[in-house]
Amino acid sequence: MYLIDEKNENGKRVLAFHGAINSANAPEVEASLNKYAPFGEGLVFDFADVDLISSVGLRIVLKIAKPLNDFELINAVPDVYQVFDMTGFTQIMKVSRAMRVISIEGKDLIGEGYMGRVYRLDPETIIKKHNFKQIVDAKELEKLLRVIVEKNIITIKKEINLAKTALVLGIPTAIPFDVVKVKEGFYGSVFELLNSNCFNKLFIEHPENTDKYVQMYIDLLKEIMAIKIEGEHSLPKKKDAAREWYKYLENARAFEPEVLKKMKALIEGIPDDKHLIHGDYHIKNIMMQGDEPLLIDMDTLGVGHEIFEFTAFFLTYVGYPSTAPGNIKEFLGIEDEVADKLFFGTVNSVFEDRSQEERDAIIDKMALLGYFWLTYKTLLFEPENKVRLDHAKAEVLRLINKVDDLAF
Repeated sequence: MYLIDEKNENGKRVLAFHGAINSANAPEVEASLNKYAPFGEGLVFDFADVDLISSVGLRIVLKIAKPLNDFELINAVPDVYQVFDMTGFTQIMKVSRAMRVISIEGKDLIGEGYMGRVYRLDPETIIKKHNFKQIVDAKELEKLLRVIVEKNIITIKKEINLAKTALVLGIPTAIPFDVVKVKEGFYGSVFELLNSNCFNKLFIEHPENTDKYVQMYIDLLKEIMAIKIEGEHSLPKKKDAAREWYKYLENARAFEPEVLKKMKALIEGIPDDKHLIHGDYHIKNIMMQGDEPLLIDMDTLGVGHEIFEFTAFFLTYVGYPSTAPGNIKEFLGIEDEVADKLFFGTVNSVFEDRSQEERDAIIDKMALLGYFWLTYKTLLFEPENKVRLDHAKAEVLRLINKVDDLAF
């Protein structure tokens, strides 16, 4: 008798098949399936252990799936998935491929951002292992882990789509070509980047060229800032994200009502510009392929006013380091003096037509929104980090009466 196992996952009935499905064993497969009849909605076929399917097997699947509105076939190995794809089955039912499993043990860490770490797999490819922060209650561990895994995969697929959008819009970037399971935990996306290196390593290995690299960094940012989104688009609006920060901090009563009221007014007063925003622009999110800089980590891509680009920029080079001495060296691998060149060099170049007093006022605006965001992130993900939380809140209170708007 052909072996089929039954289990329940996330409220769905899952039937796991084992072995090839062809004309020789088709009667056995049907006989085994009949034991599980009738088949209701929410049925899932797991093909992780099916290495071959013939036209007879396809007819068996179709016979059961066709009457159902909620049917899914998962974990099809590449050869089996290709059969479903070539015969058009992927157009009439939900069929998903099994993910490759890749190990990052012993691989060189070449880049790191808030959303993940980048490892060199071989001379031609890199993998980004995504971070996913979630507060887990031990009693709900198994259930929440399933949710985390699902969100992890959704986040990766979202980044792939955002990377494609970025490339079309003119941002020099690399597009992931595969989503994989990382043996050491969770999931990742694989990029083809021949002989590439993380930008921060150039600063570390060639300090004599620091000024040259700072200018390259500034030029790439200006290239991004010059892009405006015209017409319909599906990019997230950064202003909506800021509204979520406000709602969370209001519910948490993180500040006095008058402070929250002013922050709400400042956020709502941000012009609805359509600049393309990377949202996490720092030297570990740039890969150098030859002499060409390529921007990665597109999870945070969106549209909005430039204040949102500079808010994350401020936190990287000023905000986080102000709460943790040595943060710049630990995270970016550079000295504080180089970080200052990157931060102030960028501000002075982008706002070169402004007076020093105006530039200082712009930095205050970055800082106010930045520390407001840092308060939100710390309360959400690291509420035990009292040093960071207290410092971020204190900076918001210091700046709130100095800033009348967040535009520049």
